[in-house]
Amino acid sequence: MVRGDSMKNNNEYCIGILFSLSGTTALIEKGQYQTALMTIELINRSEELGVKLIPVVEDIQSDTLTAAKMAEKLAKQGVWALVGPYTSACRKAILPILERYDLPLLYPTQVEGLESHPNVFYCGPTVYQQVLYHVPWLLDHLGTRVFLIGSDYIYPRETHRQLKPLIKRYGGEVVGEWFLPLGSSEMTNALRMIEKAKPDFIFSTIVGSSIVPFYRQYREFGF
Repeated sequence: MVRGDSMKNNNEYCIGILFSLSGTTALIEKGQYQTALMTIELINRSEELGVKLIPVVEDIQSDTLTAAKMAEKLAKQGVWALVGPYTSACRKAILPILERYDLPLLYPTQVEGLESHPNVFYCGPTVYQQVLYHVPWLLDHLGTRVFLIGSDYIYPRETHRQLKPLIKRYGGEVVGEWFLPLGSSEMTNALRMIEKAKPDFIFSTIVGSSIVPFYRQYREFGF
């Protein structure tokens, strides 16, 4: 089946929606999923565009292997394009499918950078675009001792890698770094490390279901 088969008639196109509706990153991805459906609804209401988009939704379950499997399933069904996913790991997992079926992907999330792919529209800002101005502001207003904490996958690790020289350039110091397994809810060791390091502020790249327990335990710890 080719992409043209996804046309119900001359102006109807099936769009594959690839987000996690379950698993550790569903907390964030459900909002993106809802936004994608809302956008499709607004496009369908527009008489100027003259097209109808039909969303075909797959739950990738916060898992890279499932993301690749569902992307190929949608490609074989003949969708015209894909929207999603959230994590950089899932995005990289589906790149071979995009190439195999010559399928475009609209990636709506901020991106770590260092990647350019002809089938991907990177719709969000890169790490450097996000931190270039607010890191100097943070160092000027909150102090120069910084603790980095994030979830353990591509985007947080690449963010920290780009942050370190920027923090140093503006007179700051990274006094500690910690990575949490995706979905982790136990923060005691990380918080003890933060307590020992005595940073002026914490730069967090924690994602998904770990965000809420981190904030709760952070408060309970007395910070």
